[in-house]
Amino acid sequence: MPKGDINLNIGIDISESSPMRRFRVTLLAYNDTFQDQAAEIRRVLGIPETGIPDVDLSLLPDPKWSEVGKLRSESLWVLWSEVHAAKAKHESYQVPSLPPNIPEWYLQSLASERCIACEDEEVPSWLVAPSHLDFVRIDADPLGRYDPQIPLDRFVGRLIECFRLPRLIFRNVRLYIGTNNLDDIACPGPFDVDVYSLFSQWGLESGVIVEGIDHHSTREQWLEVWERYVRPKIERVWTLRGQTSSYHKHEKTWERYREIYVLRRKYTIDETLRRYADLHEDIQLTRNTVLTATKFVKANMKPYD
Repeated sequence: MPKGDINLNIGIDISESSPMRRFRVTLLAYNDTFQDQAAEIRRVLGIPETGIPDVDLSLLPDPKWSEVGKLRSESLWVLWSEVHAAKAKHESYQVPSLPPNIPEWYLQSLASERCIACEDEEVPSWLVAPSHLDFVRIDADPLGRYDPQIPLDRFVGRLIECFRLPRLIFRNVRLYIGTNNLDDIACPGPFDVDVYSLFSQWGLESGVIVEGIDHHSTREQWLEVWERYVRPKIERVWTLRGQTSSYHKHEKTWERYREIYVLRRKYTIDETLRRYADLHEDIQLTRNTVLTATKFVKANMKPYD
C-alpha cells in the first residue's frame, strides 16, 4: 500500500456496525447484566434501585402543589441532574422549592457530596475507567450534552461503551438511570437529527445537523430524515404563516426563464423564439415572455443593496 493511504478495511466488523449497535438496544429489556450495572450506578449516586418515583401532590393541603396533581419522575430527575452537574463543576446553584412529601432520600441525595466522590472505594473499577467515547455534539439543551466533568455523564458513557451501544442513545440511557423505566431507552433511529431555526435578513430559515452516518447508512434512511424531521418543520412554518409553499409552482417557470435568457444573450428576440420553439415544440413562446424572462433574470443577478 502506498505511503499515506488509508486502509479502509481495517476495523470494519459487522458486530461494530451501526445496525448491530441499534439491535443491541432492542435487547436491553432482557439484558440482566446491563440492568444490574445500571443499578450499580444508581447505588453509587445515592438513587434507589427502583429509580425516582412519581410523586402524587393532589392530596396536599397547599393548592400551589395540589393543583399540579402528579410530579413526574422525569421532572425530578431533571432537577437532580442539574444540581449534580453544578456540584461536579463547582458552580453555584439554587434548588427550587420542593413539595413537602418529596422522599427524604431524594433531599439527602441533592444535599450530599457522595454523587461526585468517584474515588470512593465503593465505586466499581469499571465505572472509574476513562471512557473513550467521543461526544463532540454540543446540544442547545445542556441536559443533552455529554460533559466528562460530570460523574453521571462519565458513568453513562462507560455503560454505552461496555455494551457497545450507539452513542446517539446517551440521553436515553441517562434518563433511564434516573427513572429505571426501560421504555425510556427507545431504539434510536439511524441518525441523530437536530432541526433548528434561525433568522436571517431573508426571514426564518432552518438548519439541520445529522450525525451517525457511516458506511452502513442507506438512501432510504437519508430520505427518512426529510420525512420525519425536516418536512414537518417546514410545514409548521407555512401553517404559522397561514400560507402554503409556492416554490414548486414557480420552479418550472424560473427554469424556463433561465433557459430563455441564455438564448437571448446570444441571439435576437426573433432568433430566440425560433430556437426555443425547436427545443420545446409544446410551448408557445411570445416576445413579451422573452422580455419578461430577461428582466426577471437580470433582476436576480444584481447584488443585494
